[in-house]
Amino acid sequence: MLKITLAILILTLPSISFGHCRITYRVADFPPYMSSEKTGTWSGLDVELAQTLFAEANCKVKFVLMPWKRGLYLLKHGGVDMMSGLSFNIEREKYTYFIGPMRDESIGLVVSRNSHFELTQLEDLKGLPKRIGYLRGVYYGEIFSKKYHSDTQFADKFEAADSEHTNLLKLQNHRLSAFAGDKYNSIYKLRLQKIDHKYKVHNFLLNQNVVYFGFSRASISNVNLKRLQAAYNKLHKNGEFDRIRAKYN
Repeated sequence: MLKITLAILILTLPSISFGHCRITYRVADFPPYMSSEKTGTWSGLDVELAQTLFAEANCKVKFVLMPWKRGLYLLKHGGVDMMSGLSFNIEREKYTYFIGPMRDESIGLVVSRNSHFELTQLEDLKGLPKRIGYLRGVYYGEIFSKKYHSDTQFADKFEAADSEHTNLLKLQNHRLSAFAGDKYNSIYKLRLQKIDHKYKVHNFLLNQNVVYFGFSRASISNVNLKRLQAAYNKLHKNGEFDRIRAKYN
């Protein structure tokens, strides 16, 4: 009788752990990576990659709409379980489990289309006539970060904002020479707003790197972390992530 009871318990353990894999996923309108539909559903490259990961790991997902900076704060404190498109750095690793990489990221500069700035290195940015807009809480890569914190003249060239819309308005009002943003999202938005004949993304990139799925150390259990990592490994190995990314190229 004891053996039968133990066998039943063993058989039921996977379904019990499956029931506890529920992920709150921070999202925002950020095409082509994340887009909200009229039906209330979400789509885009990051969303499709994440949903494929969750399906393989047998995890349920709840989408939570919020700004990037608040998302990072809640990720740190366990208010949300996961964010996508996260660059790795030592500070974030203190509160984040990184799984990936999930895709490439290119950070460029939106400038006036009739500008002719010659930019080949970060040092050249100090020669722009006006300041450069950037977003609070966004990581622009290790090389940029080191220069920003070690070169006062370089740091003074940048002006913080809480939204890309604010940076675009400043550029349109000639208060900025440029503003930093994801290359493909910026191209998408300029075309969507039908202002790509006035503005463009400069060929010079502030940063080009890979980004990751980031899971909160404060809320993700070791069991679910192992489940998600195993799912990622399988999808990476069988080429499913590659097939999804290829649809957006």
